[in-house]
Order: sequence, then C-alpha cells, then structure tokens
Amino acid sequence: MYGTNDREKLMSSPKLDNCIRCNRLFSRTNDLQCNECLEAEQELFKKARGLLRRSRSVGGISISDLAEQADCSAESIEGFYNNKQFGMDADLLLITCAKCTEVIQGSEADGKFCQECSESLKDEVGNETLSREELDAEAQSERDRLTRLQEGSKTHYGLSRNKGQSDRTFYKF
Repeated sequence: MYGTNDREKLMSSPKLDNCIRCNRLFSRTNDLQCNECLEAEQELFKKARGLLRRSRSVGGISISDLAEQADCSAESIEGFYNNKQFGMDADLLLITCAKCTEVIQGSEADGKFCQECSESLKDEVGNETLSREELDAEAQSERDRLTRLQEGSKTHYGLSRNKGQSDRTFYKF
C-alpha cells in the first residue's frame, strides 16, 4: 500500500505524453514537445531570426522567402511571428494581407490583415473587439437581466383559511 508521501510523489511526478512533432513518448512538464524537438525549434528560430536581421539592408523579407532560406515551413515562421518571438525584428517581416494582398511590414499587420482590411472586416461583421472588462460587464448585465426576468415570472401561491369557512382559497402574490 502506498503511504502519504508516495501518493504525493505520484501526483506531482511529470506525466508521460507524446510529442506533437515527432510523436515520441516523453516526460511532459509544460511543453507539448520533447526536449529534442524543442532544441531543434530553438535552433530553427535562431537561424530564422538571424536571416531576418540580415534582411534589414534590403528592407525586409517575406515569410515564404525567409522559410525557404531557413529551410523550414512557412507555418513555422508564421508561428514565430504570431507568438511574437521576433520582437522588434517583426518590422522586417513582409506580410501579404489575406484580403487585399497588399504587402505590409509585420508591425503594421493585425494578424493576417492590414489595418484597413481588419477595420473593414470588423465593420462588416458588426463586432468590435471588446476588452476583457467590457465583456465581463456585458455578461454581468445579461445575467442580471435574466435574473430579473426569472424573478418576475415566478408566481407564488399561498394558502388562506377563512374563519368559519371550510374551503381553502389560493392567492397569488
């Protein structure tokens, strides 16, 4: 039988999981990749960032060209960009807007869109991006409204006994 300390060790021990890149079994802590794949990704990032920095003299480089020079997929470069790993060097990354195909600098992009297309898409959909506080306030006001509606629709019945009468009458309040 396990003692208390043994149970705590089992509960706190790292879990076994498969790496999302190579599918090898590894002892998972926080990452979804094994150590070998993490190291390979870090080396790839260093190579891509170095090439991106060298593109400063020519005014930047596209994702596809950077991926080709770094010998990796465009998805990897997009992942580095989306995770904001390039930092200030993201200005050197030339991104093609997914809507109007205008080439823009990475810092001017809003995801895969230029600022103009991003704003027009927000207008078309009719939703502006709300802050966390605004969303929480809207959710709370909706909960309050539903609570008021539910309380208003509740019907309470009581029992009244009239003196001298044998029947009982029900009433609402």
